[in-house]
Amino acid sequence: MEKKKLPIYELEDDIVKYLQPSNRDRLIIEAPTGSGKSTQLPQVLINNNVVQKGEIVVLQPRKVAARMLARRVAGEMGCRLGEEIGYQVRFEKIISDKTKVRFVTEGILIRELISNPSLSHIGAIVFDEFHERHIYSDVLLAITKRLQEETRPDLKIIVMSATLSAESITEYLSPCRSIKCSGRTYPVDVRHVNLNINSQTISDSVIKAIKSEVIKRGLEGDVLIFLPGAFEIRKTIEKLRLIKQLKGCLIVPLYGDLNPKDQDYALQASDKRKIIVSTNIAETSL
Repeated sequence: MEKKKLPIYELEDDIVKYLQPSNRDRLIIEAPTGSGKSTQLPQVLINNNVVQKGEIVVLQPRKVAARMLARRVAGEMGCRLGEEIGYQVRFEKIISDKTKVRFVTEGILIRELISNPSLSHIGAIVFDEFHERHIYSDVLLAITKRLQEETRPDLKIIVMSATLSAESITEYLSPCRSIKCSGRTYPVDVRHVNLNINSQTISDSVIKAIKSEVIKRGLEGDVLIFLPGAFEIRKTIEKLRLIKQLKGCLIVPLYGDLNPKDQDYALQASDKRKIIVSTNIAETSL
């Protein structure tokens, strides 16, 4: 799909208008899954020269999301990762003096606030996936709001979410603007499988579901399986690889403590049918 056709571009003119220096630089964007907000908003800000001084920092709740979004945006902009577009997570940093957009986890920005309380090197902070509310994002929003009010009136604050109830955040950030765009939806067929999970392991339940709902019904396409932790993921993968109908499939794990290279491998495009066995790390931004 041509990126300009993504729903977030319905709001491009409003985003540029509401983030002009003459307005209070606070904006809330409600944009559902599939609207393109995470990958396209940084490009809208760059292409329209909205942030004239300092870098754009995009906060992500998960390391894997920060890495993958940075790669995607760099690819769309035709630049090498680490030049105009980069990322920084714990123990890993791919940025340069040219970096205009930096995807980071909240812990990185908290440490920067300790060493540089004015955040003088930052021109805009984007709180992505803000509906995943937790203490770090709330504390950072409170600190940056106060920073903007007291010493950094030029600092732009943008809050984005797919499912956020915007009224309370709008009231907290007042005066600010709140805008909303449509999203792309796809048909979803929900089927509840009657399994006696009390008499078998969770991996056995997954195998039975795969056999009855995917293999027996002849469903095509990639498969995403959610499990609670790495132990259950490893056991399930072992059993999936024993199913002869899945011999040609690429069966890969995805969880937070996995090696970054293996995380990236799980999310890369493949010619083979892919079965990803993941924790909730794959729920958002990917």
